[in-house]
Amino acid sequence: MTTELVNKETGEIVEAPSIFGTEDVIARATAISNQLAPIIESKKLYKVIGQKKHVYVDGWATMGAMLGVFPRSIYSKRIEREDEIIYESRVELYTMKGQLVGAGEAVCSSKEANWRSRDEYTIKSMAQTRATGKAFRLSFSWIMAMAGYESCPAEEMVEDRPALSMPKSVAKAQPTAHETAFAAQEPIKKPGTISDKQRKLLFAKSKAAGINTDDFKAYLTNVHGVEHTADLPWTKMDAVIKWIDSQGGPEIEFGQTGE
Repeated sequence: MTTELVNKETGEIVEAPSIFGTEDVIARATAISNQLAPIIESKKLYKVIGQKKHVYVDGWATMGAMLGVFPRSIYSKRIEREDEIIYESRVELYTMKGQLVGAGEAVCSSKEANWRSRDEYTIKSMAQTRATGKAFRLSFSWIMAMAGYESCPAEEMVEDRPALSMPKSVAKAQPTAHETAFAAQEPIKKPGTISDKQRKLLFAKSKAAGINTDDFKAYLTNVHGVEHTADLPWTKMDAVIKWIDSQGGPEIEFGQTGE
């Protein structure tokens, strides 16, 4: 199974290698989808829209980790438009051996109903999130469908909502808990985030796994929408540990972090 990709620098169309090698593709995909569904259900990594379950990018990234595929942010740039904040992002998917196996581009704009009056950094963050989801969707939506979910990530869906007339004092839309997890940027302790002890655990495991700081930060930004572990919601702790373990990290308990 191969996919044609475009080299952004040369414009050349290249063929991405199959991540399945000579294995039985359907058998392996079926095994992964069977393992994926319980994780998505137990962690509530989906949103019901129109009676259909659309998986959040966290869930798509979990599937990617099970496949040995991880996202890498290539760029996130603001498009100059009058009276509008709009960002375009590109994310590419790579295997642990550095093979390019997928890519996706997406935008987020202040012209969207759900993103009016939002801070600029949250719009940029959502563009990155959507690009990550799109990259996984374009390459592996069939596996997500095998797991029983819709092939479009939740972040790409726009729900139809009636316009409400609200007082100016409350007119600014408040982000949901899930959106806040993707939008968090500043290294300030927030309610619901992981503890200092848990942060030390993550640093210890990532260091032991040989993951450099830039790669760890890129993973947090691209997959969970945060730049600092201080902003990581405790609900994402298990997903981060699983990713570190997939990179070759040893099993480290809290008692081994120095506290």
